[in-house]
Amino acid sequence: MGVWLGRYRKLLPLRARDSFHLLRADTDDGPALVVMASPRADRAAASAALARFADAHARIDHPSVPRTRRAGVVEGVELVELACDAVADGEELLRIAADSGTRFPYAVADAFTTAVREALQGGHRVGLCLGRIAYANILFSADGRLHLVGFGHNVVAQKEAGGIVGTITVFSAPELDSGGELSPTGDYVALLHMSRTLAARVDMADALTRVLSGRPSGVDAELVELMRWYDTAFLGSLPHQRRTIDEGIAVSARIREILGAPLDHAQREAFMAELLAREGQIPGEPDTGRRGGLVIGPEALWFLAPDGIRRQLGSRRALRRILLALVDKRLSAPGAPLAVWDVVAAGWPGEDPIHEAALNRVYVTMTRLRGLGLGEAIERFDDGYRLSPRLPVAHG
Repeated sequence: MGVWLGRYRKLLPLRARDSFHLLRADTDDGPALVVMASPRADRAAASAALARFADAHARIDHPSVPRTRRAGVVEGVELVELACDAVADGEELLRIAADSGTRFPYAVADAFTTAVREALQGGHRVGLCLGRIAYANILFSADGRLHLVGFGHNVVAQKEAGGIVGTITVFSAPELDSGGELSPTGDYVALLHMSRTLAARVDMADALTRVLSGRPSGVDAELVELMRWYDTAFLGSLPHQRRTIDEGIAVSARIREILGAPLDHAQREAFMAELLAREGQIPGEPDTGRRGGLVIGPEALWFLAPDGIRRQLGSRRALRRILLALVDKRLSAPGAPLAVWDVVAAGWPGEDPIHEAALNRVYVTMTRLRGLGLGEAIERFDDGYRLSPRLPVAHG
C-alpha cells in the first residue's frame, strides 16, 4: 500500500498498541503524526477523546507541542493529524541508548527535563495540563528536536474512557489517583518523578554523585539542601501547599550554577540526533558495539542471536516468516528496509487485515523479535524495518 487514505505515504508505527495508535507519515503538506483509535477501542469514547486531543493541540502555541493540522473522519477512519516530523518516542530512544551502552551527560539530561517542562508550560498558558506523563509522550525528530503530545486527552497514557494503560510506566501527582484535579504543579510533580528514573542512565557531576550516594563533603552543603527542597516543596507536599513552578525553576538554575553546568539545548538536540542515528547507521561504517552475528536455522525454527544464545521459534509461524523475510532482504540488499506492507505480506500471507490492525501486528511482532535477543539487530529505517547492514548473517 503506497498511499493510505489518499494522503499518507511511508507510514510507520511509532506506537501501535493500547487504545490509540501513533503513526508517522509523509504528506504533501510535510511530515505528519497521525493519531487514530485502535479497532478495539470504544468508538464513541474514542471519538470524544480524539476531539478533545485535536482541540487542545490546536490551541497550544509552543514550538515543542505539535499543532493540529487536520481532524475528522476520512473514508470511515477517524484521525487527528499533527504537523510533526517525529521518528521515535522516548521509550524507543531509551532502548537505543541501552542497546548501545550509552549514558546521558548530565547537561543533556538536565536540558531534556527542562525542555519537557517548558512544553508543559506551553499548555498551562492556555489552561491545559497533561496530568500523566510517560516517556512515550515525548517524541523526537531525527535532528534531535523534542515534541510533547497528549494534551486534551492523553492518547499515550490513557485509554479512550480515561483509564491508565498497562503497557508503559506512567508518572503522575498522587492526587490524580484519588480523583483530584489536574494542575500545573501536578504536572511538575509528574515530571520530577519521571526525571528521577532517568538518573540511573546519567553520568552525574561529581558533586551530585557525592550527594546522591550519601557521601557529601563540606562544600556540598548548599547542594544537599537544594536537592532536599524538591522533596519538601513538591514531592512530599499536599497539592495546596506546593511551592510555585517559578520557584522550582530558580532552584534548578542555582544547582546549575553550583555545578558549573549551564543549560544547553543545542547540546541536547545534537546528542539526541546522534543517538537516534545509531538506529540507522550508514552501511559500511565500523560497528564495535555488536558481539556477534545472526545464524538462522531451517525455516527459522531456531536462530542464534548476536548474544550467543540459541532461541527456538517453533510454532510461532508469523515470527518465523518475518524473520526469514528480514534475513532475505539483508542478504539480497544490505541496508534496504523491508517495507511495512511487505512485513504484513510475509507474516500473514493471504490475509487482508484492516490497516490499523496490520500496523499493530507489525509493531507487536517486531517488539517480540527484539525481546528475543534481536534488539540491537532490528532497525527502523525509512518506511520499514531492516537487519543492521553491519550484522553478519548466515543460514545454519
